[in-house]
Order: sequence, then C-alpha cells, then structure tokens
Amino acid sequence: GMRSTPLGLLATLTALSSRALSLARPLRGAMAAAPGDVPSVTVLLQADKVRVLLQVEQQKLQLERDAAEPLEKTLRRLGASLEKKRGKKKGKNRPPIRPKLVPEQPSSLENSVAWAGASHLDVGDGVLRPIRINPPRVESISVSPLFRRILRGCEVFAEVEAADAASLRYEWFVQRRGSDDWLPVHEGVTYRPVEGDVGGHLWLKVTPLGEDAPTPGLCLSHFFVGAVEAAPPPFLVGFREAFLEQLKPAGAFRILSYNILADCYTRQPQVQKKLFSYAVRNRCVDAAYRLNLMLQEISSYDTDICCFQEVDPWFFNKTMQPLAAIKGYTASFGAKRNGQEGCAMLLRSSRFEEVPELSYDLLHSHLFQGRKDVPFPETRRKVAEQLLPLFVQYPDLLEQLTTKITSVSQLKVVRLRDAEEDALQYLIIANSHFYYHPLADHIRLIQMYTVLE
Repeated sequence: GMRSTPLGLLATLTALSSRALSLARPLRGAMAAAPGDVPSVTVLLQADKVRVLLQVEQQKLQLERDAAEPLEKTLRRLGASLEKKRGKKKGKNRPPIRPKLVPEQPSSLENSVAWAGASHLDVGDGVLRPIRINPPRVESISVSPLFRRILRGCEVFAEVEAADAASLRYEWFVQRRGSDDWLPVHEGVTYRPVEGDVGGHLWLKVTPLGEDAPTPGLCLSHFFVGAVEAAPPPFLVGFREAFLEQLKPAGAFRILSYNILADCYTRQPQVQKKLFSYAVRNRCVDAAYRLNLMLQEISSYDTDICCFQEVDPWFFNKTMQPLAAIKGYTASFGAKRNGQEGCAMLLRSSRFEEVPELSYDLLHSHLFQGRKDVPFPETRRKVAEQLLPLFVQYPDLLEQLTTKITSVSQLKVVRLRDAEEDALQYLIIANSHFYYHPLADHIRLIQMYTVLE
C-alpha cells in the first residue's frame, strides 16, 4: 500500500499549488484486518451522533446517524447502503442484506445504547464482524504553511488531533528521486531531512495506540507536496560549536533574543525594492525558506529563554507554539496594536514556571494614557510627571507616543524550578520591540525608560 503517485502528476500538483496539499485521510487498510483475521466494525459513539465504519467484500462504508434514532431504522439504512455498494455484483440468487447485531438488540432501542450492548455485526455473509467501540483514532493532521518548502537539515512536523488514544506512533517515509518506493526513514514526532532526501518527497503516517488494546486504531497520513530542497550549512558553525562547548555552570541559564523579520513586511513592494532587492530574486526572503533556517539555527543553541520580535501570528500559532511544545517549552505571544505582528517568548518548562498573575502584554501607546484598564497606574503616573516638561515643550511628542506607536512589551515574572533556598528564585523578563524609525532615538529612550520603570 505504499506505491507512489506518478512523479509527473506530483510535478503538476506542485506547480499548481503554492501550499502543502494535505491528503489527510484514512490510509488504505486502516480498517482492514491482518491476513486470516476478521475485519472489525468501528463504531464511534458521540454525544448526538453514531458513526459506523465497516468493510464488506472489499467495499468500505461510513454511515452517520442520530444517536437517538431507533436501531431498526439505522440497520435498514445500513443494509440499503451495502446493497448500493454491492451494485452490479448482486446476483439473482443472492439474498438481500439485512444487518443485525449480536447479541440481538431490541429494534426500538436507541442507537447509542444498542451498539454499545452488542459485540458483533452480522450482515448475512457468514462473517461475524467484531465491533470496536470508540477505538483510538487520528481525527486530523495539519501542517504549517512554512512546510510548503522542505529544506535539508530543517525539522518537519505536523499537528495531530487524536481521540481515545494513549499514544501516537509517527512514521516517516521518503520517496527518493528516481524511485517509486516509499522508504521508512524515521519514527518520531519530527523528522530532519538528510542529504539523500534532496529531490524526494516526504510522507507522514500517524497511528493511534490504546493503553490495553493490542490492535492499532484508525490512522491518518499526510503527503508533503514540495520536494526536499538543498539548503546552506548552518550559519557560523564554528562559532556556535565553540559556544556550546562551554558548559553552563550549575544554576545558570542561557537566553536568546532574535528579531526574525515579520513576513507581513517582506511582502510589501516598497520594502522589497528598498531593503531586500538583492534577495528577492533568489527567494531568500521567502518565509518558508528563511524561517526554516532560523528554526534550525536556534534549535542548536540549547537556550532556556527565547525572546522573539516581529513574529507573525500565523507563524506563532502554526509553527512556533506547536514546535515549542514538542521541544519542552511554553510559548506566549503578545500582539502589537495593529495586530500584524508581535513579540513571542519561549520558556523551558523544566527550568521555569510563569507566574500568571504577574504576566502582562503592555501596549506602549496605553502606557501614556490615563486608562483604568492598564496595569501599574502609580508607575505610569510617576513616569508621566517626569516626562511632563518634555510634553509641554514638544506638544506633538505625546501625540506620537499615544497614537503612532504600536509597540508591545511582554512583561513576565517567572519562578525558577528546583532553586536552592539561598539562590535566585524569580526572574523579571521584558521582551520588547521599540519604535523602528532610524531618527527616533528619543522615542526609543522614552519607551525603554518606561518599561524599565
């Protein structure tokens, strides 16, 4: 079941699609049994619906009915659907399909009760199919728009939603260039393509497992349309390796700050012409290229605290936050006033615990207004009094600070886990991105002073 789609068709799909194409559907054989076994019937009992999935004579069927519907009506509809599936194969002497539950349930019983009380389904073909109620199952697989481009050496992953599963098995396959076969290359939540994968394609299969059930549940797969691309080696390899060889002293932590350039800015024509004209032609500014390389770089720094500026909301929600959870970090995002981008902070969960009641996303324009819904009223009043002579001398300064500035600061108090009694217990972290204009040093100075206060 791992034969490929023809490469010509893959090339056509890649050309037609600028985003990864998800083929997230149950794999062929997801409900099939092992050779010699009887295929089971999967029944999903939900609050208001009952879904039945089964296979008869190589024909697969999914039926969804109301949970309160009488069993008799559901079985009659199931039989009609199976007859339709059988179609022309139906012979003159073949009896009609009349499904029934074993042990037999009262026909007037509601679906939700009847199916739960049965152990097998009989459709009249001489095979008693065991019923599996709410087996482990993968319900959806989604990937970040970042992975419309797959780069050698850059981790790839997917977000998976599963139900009734104790654990998930991730299997990665590669179809190498010039081959029709899918080769198993890795088991794990993420995969980092290697040199031999360049030019090939990736396929991810996720299988849910129950705590006691030996039989895997219903799996889903995802095919990544974009071929694996070559990528430059990690930047400043020698410097990074030398830095990481320095062991962190006991109790020390490593912090990283990184302005990653918001994608919403790189797509503005005037910005491309003035700032990135040298890079647009070779697609270096493309978020799916440079942000993949950025994630590869920061993953090697072994940092405990990461502060990012110019983070697009889609990148945080679809890539940074789920990857942070995989790597053992808690992630938070503070949007600027315009909502286009903002600041993000990652804290290593094993080292730090955020104090929620002492964590704020501060919009700088609000800090200079007399708003009652903004924290630190006494401090803001003190800062306003100290800046009053400037506001009097330069009337447009206050207007700039309250109407033009969209900056945000993430201000957090975090507790160090397992800290000694006489050692550092708490940190105050402020992740800020100040006003951009090259002639606005005075604005940035006021912002910095206010945040520090």
